[in-house]
Amino acid sequence: MRLSKSQWVERSLAFLSDVECVQHIEITQEAFQSELSDNAVKLVVLAGTIPGMPVLRMYRQLTLHPEEGTRAKDDLIARAMVREWKLSRKGSGGRPTVLELLEAGVNELKKRGIKPAEKMIKRGGWKHDFYARWIKRFEEKQGNRVRCEWTLGAKAFDLVSQTPDGKLNGIEICLSGSVSWNVEQAIKAASVDGVECVVLACEDKKLMKGISDELKRTLLFIREKIRIKWLGEYYPDGSDSESDTVCGAE
Repeated sequence: MRLSKSQWVERSLAFLSDVECVQHIEITQEAFQSELSDNAVKLVVLAGTIPGMPVLRMYRQLTLHPEEGTRAKDDLIARAMVREWKLSRKGSGGRPTVLELLEAGVNELKKRGIKPAEKMIKRGGWKHDFYARWIKRFEEKQGNRVRCEWTLGAKAFDLVSQTPDGKLNGIEICLSGSVSWNVEQAIKAASVDGVECVVLACEDKKLMKGISDELKRTLLFIREKIRIKWLGEYYPDGSDSESDTVCGAE
């Protein structure tokens, strides 16, 4: 049986009142039904139209004091309009936070006649897509041309970066899967004729090490074409310096 909005709110309140860890939070029916604040509206619009923008940068873009921004963000999280992700980054400073637009947030934008940004990478989830945006921006700042979801030979790459002198580098975003599966895909990518180098962009350093160790057991001419890069290197506010791990290196 489909619940009406008032029935859903009533059941939600009854459930939350029984959860000890949230008893200190005052939750009322009015809170569920209240309109979004202007700041929350601005924030959800930005989250939906510019995916992956760090939250602090969002606050600056909207000229919000961090306390104002945090209140708006927490309101959106409470309404299940966005999900907060903490990311790793290179260098000093706190871990950046980004907001994923959820279904309720999409509906809020549609209600206001705003179309959320389309995914650049159709395969994979939201994090896969916004990391692709980071990488594309990074590569373009180096003067390279970037194509998304481009197939070369028998391999469909997440991104292909073409240098000014015409060299093609395939880029794969590795967020999940076993070490052996990622290595298999890397070898397949490196075997494509015309590909100068294959970059595996990883979020998890344990996975990076596992892939690197496994690749050391492959043929030298293959592993020399494969590099492993930590996704934190692509953070928009981070340094542009390189710290690639070449699999054949000690």
